[in-house]
Amino acid sequence: MIKSEIFASVLRDVCEVTGISERDIMSKSKSEEIVDARHLLVVTLRRSGYYPGMIAERLHVSGRAVRKMIGSFRSRADNSPGLEMCRRRVEARRNGNGTNADNLEN
Repeated sequence: MIKSEIFASVLRDVCEVTGISERDIMSKSKSEEIVDARHLLVVTLRRSGYYPGMIAERLHVSGRAVRKMIGSFRSRADNSPGLEMCRRRVEARRNGNGTNADNLEN
């Protein structure tokens, strides 16, 4: 899979799991649920082989902003059970374990 296909696939998974549109995730919105989805996108892309600079280019933000999202994700997820549940579901999709991650324990 080429990088643009990986990006599109990760973005689609994050949109489907979070219920937030691609347009909203790619926007500059500061709404908490959109920011959470954007952080989830960034972390998932990083785990999929994207470098922070590549992510920054696609999201039209600075590399520093991407590194900050990566660094702050765990704290956000620890304070948001919904975000952690979405992370698990996206991870399950990315690993080919289907869309139902409710039985995952972590």
